[in-house]
Amino acid sequence: MTLDLLESRALSWVVSMNLSNNNNKVLRLNPGQSTIIQGASRIEAGYPLWGTWALPIIAFADSNHDGVIEGNEIRYGDSSVFVGQANPKYQMNLNTGVTLLNGRLSINATFAYQNGFTQFNDGALVSGAIQTLANAPGTSLATQAAMAAAGSCGVVGCPGKTNIGLIQTVSTFRFNDLSINYNLPKSLSMRFGVPRMSVALQGENLALHSNY
Repeated sequence: MTLDLLESRALSWVVSMNLSNNNNKVLRLNPGQSTIIQGASRIEAGYPLWGTWALPIIAFADSNHDGVIEGNEIRYGDSSVFVGQANPKYQMNLNTGVTLLNGRLSINATFAYQNGFTQFNDGALVSGAIQTLANAPGTSLATQAAMAAAGSCGVVGCPGKTNIGLIQTVSTFRFNDLSINYNLPKSLSMRFGVPRMSVALQGENLALHSNY
């Protein structure tokens, strides 16, 4: 979709946008083919391709009443459940361009947005942030349970435990690039013996905002 928001000799402004929604689902596997499992990812009929799966936490209790949930105070489900899809469910790419000074100055910027896909926050496990969060004053028992399970399990998973506390539904907004181009006056370029000169400035990967 492209919109010409302004159009004149002195000023023009164009915006183009692409939106997409991904709701893929595996309808069936080959006859005799069992579910394909690689770590926490699966190909299973009825669910998105390479969806993320993990054992659920079905109960927890502060049995010793010390205000801290420990690994032995958590009860896990018997089988893994679907947590989320691997590919972004929603994506948007936005490009906007402004032309000023009778076409002499042009400014272009691109942005990207993604939402609705899962990733492992394994950095928290490596850095020790899990233990810090679990032991922080005011941390809810539910958060403590998720962190305690992840801390005792690890990123790749382990029998009878779960890394569901490390799985996040992610959204990201990126300021991908900005370019500025200025065409110098012809009288100035002719001094250098050329019919046209321009000055350009470009930056990439300028900003990222994410809940991950």
